[in-house]
Amino acid sequence: MAPVGHPEKIRTLLDESLQKHNLLWAGAGDHNSMFSITYKELQRITEAKELPVR
Repeated sequence: MAPVGHPEKIRTLLDESLQKHNLLWAGAGDHNSMFSITYKELQRITEAKELPVR
């Protein structure tokens, strides 16, 4: 599911292990609907709850 673009705010969870990557790719189902973003920016725009690495 795309992390942004929903008509209403949704609960979003973010795996903290993704922080090890300089750039993340998010999308909506195909390679034509993707965008690059940093972990911190993704967390900020989605207001995601960060989940600790186990």
